Parts: sequence; C-alpha cells; structure tokens
Amino acid sequence: MKLREKLGWVAVCAASSLIGALGSQLLVGKSAYAQGGTLRTTRLEVVDASGKLRGVFTTSRNGGSLVALTDPNGKLRTTLSVNSDGVPVLTLLSKSGVNVLAMAVNDDGSAAINFSDGNDKVRGSLVIEPDGDFRVQKQDAMEKIVSKWP
Repeated sequence: MKLREKLGWVAVCAASSLIGALGSQLLVGKSAYAQGGTLRTTRLEVVDASGKLRGVFTTSRNGGSLVALTDPNGKLRTTLSVNSDGVPVLTLLSKSGVNVLAMAVNDDGSAAINFSDGNDKVRGSLVIEPDGDFRVQKQDAMEKIVSKWP
C-alpha cells in the first residue's frame, strides 16, 4: 500500500470517528463519566435537559452526607441523609416544602416513621424497638405525646 493510500485510510478513519462522536452527542446528549476510574468531588449537582437543578449529592462540614431531589419546578421534595452521628434519615416533603414524612434508624437499632402536619410538627409516629416492641403514638400541635398504642 502506498503512502498516499495509507494517509487516505487514516483520514477516513479519523473522519468516521469524529462523525460518530458528534452523532452520539447529538442523539444521546452530553454526559460526563469516569471510565475505569473514580470521579471524586464534595458536591455533585444533577440538572435536567434545560439546565434546571434536579438533584444534589453533597457532604457537610460536620461529617454528614445528603442526597436531595427536586420536582420539575425546582422545589425540594425528598432528601436522603446520614447525619454526623451516622443516623440515616429519609424525608419526603409536600409541594409547599413542608416535611410530611420522615423515616430514621437510630443508633440503638430502633426505627421510626414520623408524620408531620402542615406546620412541620410531628403529629403521629410508628416506632419499633430493637426487641420487637412496636407502638403507634399521636402527638398534639406542640409535639407532646397525647396517646399511644399499645
């Protein structure tokens, strides 16, 4: 094969690669990834096709970590966090941004699901202790337990 033919094939291969890469970006969209490696950061923001923030994965100075997700309007709707003491918490928020449901597993092994009112006050809870004891409790507007079962 002559040098001119070799250079022609190199040009054809380079053009094919360039067209393929451009085509994949146009059809699939832009993405960032680490192939065969690790991506490290203290804050990762996820945006939708229009550039609107839809999620954040971050750490705090006190040692906690947080994943926060928003609705299409940018309103915070859910968080998954591990606080600085190692307690995991899942929180669901209403459309108006009020915490209405929170689930946590405490250091002692107990787990709780708390239901809050429109003023972000816990009004009811389901609790299970490590020994299997289970209770349902109702709180008043000041979050004082007013009744429980059993």
